[in-house]
Amino acid sequence: MVKTINKKEILVVDDEKEICRMLEKALKNNYAVSSVGNGEDAIEFVSKRKPRLVILDLKLPGKNGAETLSELKKKSDSLPVILISGINGASADGSREAGADGFMAKPLDMNKLSKLVSRLVGGDVDSVSGLPLAMEPFLKSALNDIEDKKVDLNGAVNRVMNKYINYLIRKYNKNIH
Repeated sequence: MVKTINKKEILVVDDEKEICRMLEKALKNNYAVSSVGNGEDAIEFVSKRKPRLVILDLKLPGKNGAETLSELKKKSDSLPVILISGINGASADGSREAGADGFMAKPLDMNKLSKLVSRLVGGDVDSVSGLPLAMEPFLKSALNDIEDKKVDLNGAVNRVMNKYINYLIRKYNKNIH
C-alpha cells in the first residue's frame, strides 16, 4: 500500500505568470501550490478550496490586492495572507494595518519567504526547542515584556500561553465553551 502525503495548499495570486511559476517551483516540495491571476478568481478559489495560505500581489487587474485582502479576511479572518509588491512605498506596516499576516517586497527573497510561509502555515517545529514555529512571535513578545519589566517570568508564560491558545482557536475556528 502506498502512503500518500496530503500537502497543505497555498494559493498564489499574481498577474505575472513568471512570479507564479517561481513561487510554485520554490514551494512545491512542501506544499500543493495553485495560482490565479486576479482578485476575483482568488476569492472564488478560496471559497471553494480553502487553502491554508494566500500569497497575494498588491497590484492586480480589476480588484486590486488590498480589496481582495479585505474580502478574503471577511470570509475567513484566520486565513493567513502574505502581501507581495514591487510598488515603491508599500510596506510591512501598511500591510499589517490592512489585515495581512506578512509582507515581502519584490524582488522576492525566496529564503525569507519560505520561512514566513512555514511559520504562517504552521505544523513546523523548531529543531532546537521542539516548539511550534508559530509560537515565535508570542515568545519574542514575552521576552520583550520581561526585558521592559512589564511582567515577571510567570506573567510572561501566562501571557504567551493565553495568546497562543487564542491564536489556535482563531486559526482553527474552534468555539470553546
